[in-house]
Amino acid sequence: VQGLEGVNFFEAVIRKSVLNTEQKSILLNILNVCFDEDIFAFDVNRHQLIRELEWWKDGKKIVCEIDWIPLGNRHGLTERFMIVLRDVTHLRLLQMEAETNMRKLTLIDVLLNVDPDRFSLVIGECEATLASMQKSLHSDDRTASLWQSIRRNLHTEKGNLRALGLKNLSTCLHELEDAIESYLRAPADDSSHETNNLSHQLMVADRELKLVSSFFYDTLRRGRALTTQSSGLKEEQIFLWLERLQNLSGDSLTRELASFREKICRSAPYGHQALISQLEEAHANQAKNLGFHKPQILWSGTPLVFQAKAFNQILSAFHHLVRNSLDHGFTKAAESIIPIIRVEAQLLVQGRLRLIYQDNGNGLNLKQLQHKLSQYHPGQPPRDDSELAEFIFAQGFSVKDSISETSGRGIGMDAVRSTCEKLGGSIHVRYTAPATADGYRAFAFEMELAMQDILSWPLANPNLQVA
Repeated sequence: VQGLEGVNFFEAVIRKSVLNTEQKSILLNILNVCFDEDIFAFDVNRHQLIRELEWWKDGKKIVCEIDWIPLGNRHGLTERFMIVLRDVTHLRLLQMEAETNMRKLTLIDVLLNVDPDRFSLVIGECEATLASMQKSLHSDDRTASLWQSIRRNLHTEKGNLRALGLKNLSTCLHELEDAIESYLRAPADDSSHETNNLSHQLMVADRELKLVSSFFYDTLRRGRALTTQSSGLKEEQIFLWLERLQNLSGDSLTRELASFREKICRSAPYGHQALISQLEEAHANQAKNLGFHKPQILWSGTPLVFQAKAFNQILSAFHHLVRNSLDHGFTKAAESIIPIIRVEAQLLVQGRLRLIYQDNGNGLNLKQLQHKLSQYHPGQPPRDDSELAEFIFAQGFSVKDSISETSGRGIGMDAVRSTCEKLGGSIHVRYTAPATADGYRAFAFEMELAMQDILSWPLANPNLQVA
């Protein structure tokens, strides 16, 4: 590697690399352990030494492979290390290009089965979030509320992409979340490494996004514009129904209208049945990885058809809720139980829609919530269980001890609350039973939303009573 001959290795390379402080300290400690020891000490610790290193030079990322060769003295003790660096930056770029070509092949099956309207909405939101992030990073704007909004949107879009089967792009956003957290934790006057790393992860995500988008629109030539929403019924079927309705009255008319509405809502691309189907399929693998059966989602109450944009927003919120149910609601002792989620839709007065979500899991672990809350928000404890439950919507609050690709950041439930507020409503926890002896308490999520600009069927009507 040019320009490194004869200089201090740690000063020239390690300190300027993307390794964090802990990784640098561990590396230095391993090497110190090996000095003045026989070759056996090196062999024992060899696996902990880094084999590849990245750092930034003139705004470009350099990737090198590293070989560590101990040099002994006449007594057979390690006196020095010969460190061989090979610049593999170009090789990694070629490998990335080859992987991109392979991904194009695997994308075909996924993208051919994706609904064009859903794809356009999800990709459009993802593009907007990355653009907002790029602008904030360029201006070094660290406003907390701005980045909280970015993280919330990113977390939601990551789940939406995974639900579409776009796992590589979803993984890119997950790594971008890690980079954001490091960037925001770093002091503003000493964050060049974190800034460079965030810029790089943003570039990787943007490149993957453009690859998927280009492949969908240009290669497969699937539609960019949203298609006209259709009920899925043929025109002649609708006229047949209308003809039959003309000759009916009273109870017969009521039954036929209810049947007609149910048929429309079940076959509509943005109906409640489409919502259920997409949720069940999207979370089948998550349930399997956790050792559970595929979840079943049961709808009751009023059949609904959503407007396209609202459908996407509500689907995103429900993705978070289902992930939350599977991650937190069931224990390994319940492996044989099929996760069942019940959603009830109620039309209220003044053009309001209530959605009630409840699973058949253990309920809220009140003891665990209380323990985590004492760490997250020390001071005045909650007055009762209801106040305690509301903290699950707080930004940054999670009962998980570690971060996974689906949970642990304390963003998902905050995103659900934000979505409800965007839809002119709110969400809260309603307990459905007393606490058990081991501290669990069954509950339901209640979302109350404004029907205007949400539903295509039935239309908002201030005179409607609770269903």
